[in-house]
Amino acid sequence: MKFQRQWIGWLLVGSVLGPTVASVGAQQGVPEDRPLPLETGPLTREQLDRHKAEQLLRHARTLYGLGIRQLRYEQIVEAIQTLEEAARLDPESTAAKTILVPLYLQVGRSEELLLVSQEVLERDPENYEVWGLRGVHLKELARYEEALAAFQAGTRSRRIHAAPHAAIQLQQEVIALAEKLRRLPAAEAAHRACVQLLQEHRDRLLREHGYTAKQIAQMLASHYESLGKLALTQQQFDAAVQAFHAAQKVFADPQQADKPHAAGHLHWNLCEVYYAQQKWVEALRALDAYLALHPSQVEPYERKIQLLRKLGRANDIIPQLRRHLEHEPNHVGLHLLYARELGREPAQWQAAQAIYLKLLHSHTDAAIYRGLFQLLRRHAATPTILTMLDDALKLAVAKDDPKVLPDDRSMAITRAKEMLAVLRSEPEISEALIRQALDDLGQQRREYCYETWRMLAVLAGRTQQLSAAEKLFRQALLHAPPWGEAEVYEGLLRVLMMQRQWKEVVRVCRLGLQRAQAINQVLLHYYLALAWANLGRADEAIRSADDAIRLANDGNRLLIRLRKVHVYRLLDQHEAAIREAQELLKEYTQPLQIRDIRYALAGIYSEMKDHARSEQQLRLILEMDPNDATANNDLGYQLADRNVALDEAETMIRKAIDLDRAQRKDFADDEPDNAAYLDSLGWVLFRKGQLREALHWLEKSAQLPLGAEDPTVWDHLGEVYAALGEREQAQRAYQRALKLYESDRRSKKEGRPDEVRRKLERLSRR
Repeated sequence: MKFQRQWIGWLLVGSVLGPTVASVGAQQGVPEDRPLPLETGPLTREQLDRHKAEQLLRHARTLYGLGIRQLRYEQIVEAIQTLEEAARLDPESTAAKTILVPLYLQVGRSEELLLVSQEVLERDPENYEVWGLRGVHLKELARYEEALAAFQAGTRSRRIHAAPHAAIQLQQEVIALAEKLRRLPAAEAAHRACVQLLQEHRDRLLREHGYTAKQIAQMLASHYESLGKLALTQQQFDAAVQAFHAAQKVFADPQQADKPHAAGHLHWNLCEVYYAQQKWVEALRALDAYLALHPSQVEPYERKIQLLRKLGRANDIIPQLRRHLEHEPNHVGLHLLYARELGREPAQWQAAQAIYLKLLHSHTDAAIYRGLFQLLRRHAATPTILTMLDDALKLAVAKDDPKVLPDDRSMAITRAKEMLAVLRSEPEISEALIRQALDDLGQQRREYCYETWRMLAVLAGRTQQLSAAEKLFRQALLHAPPWGEAEVYEGLLRVLMMQRQWKEVVRVCRLGLQRAQAINQVLLHYYLALAWANLGRADEAIRSADDAIRLANDGNRLLIRLRKVHVYRLLDQHEAAIREAQELLKEYTQPLQIRDIRYALAGIYSEMKDHARSEQQLRLILEMDPNDATANNDLGYQLADRNVALDEAETMIRKAIDLDRAQRKDFADDEPDNAAYLDSLGWVLFRKGQLREALHWLEKSAQLPLGAEDPTVWDHLGEVYAALGEREQAQRAYQRALKLYESDRRSKKEGRPDEVRRKLERLSRR
């Protein structure tokens, strides 16, 4: 918001409250405040009208002055009201409206700001201050194209030549948006404009705007550096080299920027230019100059390894890394590179393992575990990985063991978390561990702690190894302590549901209700209700849902009652589901509670094809919280599925994806994207005719665990492949969708399998 405050400050203090009070009125033809000459004789209608108009203009000018005075005393609300009245009385003048623009921005009156700024700019297109404020607000609204156009219009103002500081600020806004929108020529032009402004107006910036000579030099060098990066991006290599050298010269000069370290960093940029040109010798020379600064990043050292290989000097890699380590003994990333390269040598892999293990004595970094696990897997030492994981998890769950010190348990929890993060991101390693654990189970070679079995089961479920996940969850259940049973039961039941083994879900729930020592009975009754509903056993389903509600406490009763609503939906008893949800709306009044109930109602209406009422519920949720990711996605998908308001739909779905990613970054950054959201984006892009981009997102969705088991995702994929003329891929996608639809009772009832069969028939006739 720094830029916004600057613009508001300039408008309210400098460029408006100073000269504008006196000059704008004169420019707009506001009459001077002096007595009119006496008229003799009766006044004509024309004279009366003119007198009335002059009185209104005089009153408008008085209000304008009063509004300015109120601003000086920070009476913002009163000033806005006064200036609005002045603008109403004198609609031909832009003076009051010009002041209102920053005030509307300050108080968040979006519609008025856009309307008034447009009126001002139609009469005064050279008003760069208002262009700037309009651009700031459009950017806040995420209307980036319009914001960029506004900022660019401001830079073209003839009046801005008298205000170099404002011109630089506007050009910097152009740069930020042009780079965001990948408008590289526009960004380049703005950088060059800043260079010219800094050079031509240096003395004035020093004298009038508080810049120092060093600041100007640093800004100049930074713009040169950015020009070099833009040129490199566009493969304009000579221009990139020229720009980087210009930046180096300014940075290194003691009489200018005096930042020799920054000048040295530009050797890295030059290395990247030469690397892109395949000038390996020049690239290595520039890189060595950069490495003399001992950078903390790993990437430059990675680049050196690549360059040595390009130059046929692979034998120099390990000695060179060892030499760098002599200067940087505490550089963990450099140690990891050294261990990795050492591990490539068959005779040295155990020495590499020793380096990783030594690092783990003082660090608990996932990167160390990743390197070690990759090394051990390459050398068929998967049991060692499994032992390390099991040892950490045993301590992590030993909360009731008096022999385990709290600090040791805390460290074990951290180590287990880092190991699991690696396994989630390295499917080949996790699959090898799962195979090893199942082999150990079959051969009865070793028994692991329950948490190891459970986490391996979770990993198997994430990669769609459902049969393996089921076996591992069952093994975890045999050894789970009372306080760990609920987590294992839920994992097992979810895997069985993903396989649509409804009868087995019933059996496990019944056994759990009989045998479980500390399992939450509510959980089992709910899953039992789901299973009965999917088996079409309505009475048993409702009875199990009621049993869950009876056992619920105040903290989870709403959740369990909403689950009963879901059971009604599965049974196609929509009217009963609506009645239940409406009763809940009467009982629960907290915003989050209302949100959950409305969301359930939206789902019911959607299934009933009552799109208007479903959309109404979702929009009510978004009125309460515009950043509700699920509501944004669901409403966007509904609009896309009906092929209406596609731009709005795409905006909402992309917002849902961004919100979901931000939430996962805060709480569980190793979790994958939401498959349903990616499917929604793919579907709206398909509706808009953007087939290749639609295919990209749908394929990503299908690769995720939940997407791979969602028949709608495969159905959509089939549609896109067919539209692209990729007949074989379309057939495979439709066949996958058909198989999944056939195993889903609701889909069969809705006729989805028959619909897909018709699509396959149409494909076969092409």
